[in-house]
Parts: sequence; structure tokens; C-alpha cells
Amino acid sequence: MGLLLQPFFGSILVAIAALLLLLVETGTGGGWCESDGSKAASPSSSSRPAVAHLSPITPCHGVGALVTQELYDELYPNRNKSFYTYESFLDAARSFPTFGTQGSYKTRLREIAAFSAHVQLETSGLFYVEEIDQSFNYCDNTSIQYPCAPGQKYFGRGPLQLSWNYNYGAASAKVGANILAKPYLVSQDPVLAFKSSLWFWTTPSGTIPSIHEVLIGKWKPSKADREAGRKPGFGVTIDIINGGFECGKASPHPQYRIIYFKEFCKQLNVSTGPNLSCANMQPF
Repeated sequence: MGLLLQPFFGSILVAIAALLLLLVETGTGGGWCESDGSKAASPSSSSRPAVAHLSPITPCHGVGALVTQELYDELYPNRNKSFYTYESFLDAARSFPTFGTQGSYKTRLREIAAFSAHVQLETSGLFYVEEIDQSFNYCDNTSIQYPCAPGQKYFGRGPLQLSWNYNYGAASAKVGANILAKPYLVSQDPVLAFKSSLWFWTTPSGTIPSIHEVLIGKWKPSKADREAGRKPGFGVTIDIINGGFECGKASPHPQYRIIYFKEFCKQLNVSTGPNLSCANMQPF
């Protein structure tokens, strides 16, 4: 009986081994981090930048599979280390699992480069927790759904400097705290600070796409977008973040964002893609 079953079980083991190898190579079935749809190169491959410690290709566990502690330290060397910790970054990212985890390997690297570029301009690379000039309250009294709490100000806070009461209000349900009533919590809790920025990064608003959708190639410009000069690329991410002040006119800030983006892309050994500027784009 055993002699008859042995070849049968042997065939099963061979089939299972082949299936596992196929899953690893195609990146299916287990959330494996593939490189551009093909079998991933090893960490020692020349395609990996020497200056950035990118994680080995392993089963994906959120953005932490791409951004290691070492890479985080290299991307933000001047950060406020007591507030913007790597652990807080990963903890917040668990609530927004699409961030840095969708698309090809290069697409995910480009998203990290774009995020880092905007963070560099907004907070000097995670150095500032709050906006320096806090004289303006950023309260839009026309917002009926998200009215300003008495005595509260909605100036920029967190990695991307979340501003305005309507943003704090809309984010509250997704970040796990009523930051509309208590906006100061964003400055006190690093996980909440990261969550507020990742919410903005991954959440579309009406006809405005999310930055994440733009960077992974999911966003397709409408006729109105095309007429407004909006084309897929880093330029649209500037338009989403601060188009009213920086796009469709001469302004130094978008140029700085572009310079930072190019630097981070170079550090991560990934191309920038097209349409970096928003100078000819109308604000959303």
C-alpha cells in the first residue's frame, strides 16, 4: 500500500513546489513584492541604489516592505527624531495600506520620492510638526458640514501640513480621532500626524483625484482636466496640494518641489516620469 502511494504523494509535492515557485515569480497569491511585474532582483543587484537601503524582496507587509528603517533614516536625516519615528510612520501606514504598495516596483519607489519631495518642502524633511506662522486660523466659515470649533485654529500640522477645517473634518473619520474638534491632537500624536497626511495623500475629493491615484497611473484626465492643462505626472500632485497658490503662474515653490523630487528619484534610482511642472495647469 505504501509503495503504491509514494509516487502519488511525490507528484503532489513536486506540483506544490512548482506552484509556490510560480507564485513567487509572478507576485500573485501571497502579496509578494515584484519588480515591474517580473521576478525581483536581489538586494545586491546593480538596479538598487547604493546610498539607499531598500528592503529585500519579501512578502509585502505594507510600505515597510519597501521603506526600511535604514532608508527612512536616509530620506529624512534632519527629521524631528523624537516625534517622527519610523514606528509611527509604519503604524499610521497600516490604516492606509495602498500607500507605497501598488503598481510596479519603480512606481512604488516614485511614490515614495514624490511623498518625500512634498514633505521636504512642507516640513523641511519632517523637521517641523506645526506651521511656523500660526497667525491665520484657516477657518472656512462657509463649511456647513465641518464647522470650526470655537477657539481652534486649523493651520498646517503633520508631514504635509494638513490645513483648513474641512480637511480636518473629513479626515477625522479615517484617522480615528475627532481632529475637527481638537486639531491640536495632530501635533501631539505622531501616528495621528502621519495618518492625517496619508489620508490626504490617498483620498480623492469630488473631481480632484488623490495623489496616490495620479502616481500609480490610475487617474485618467477628464475633458475638463485636459482643457485645464492637467496631465498625469508630478505636476498634478502639486496642483492637488497647493494649486491655488502655486500652479498656473510664476511661483518659486513648485520649482523647489520639482528639484526635491528629482533629488529623491535620483537617490532611489528611479526616473521622474513626465509632466513635472504645473506652471501651465489651472488649479483644481
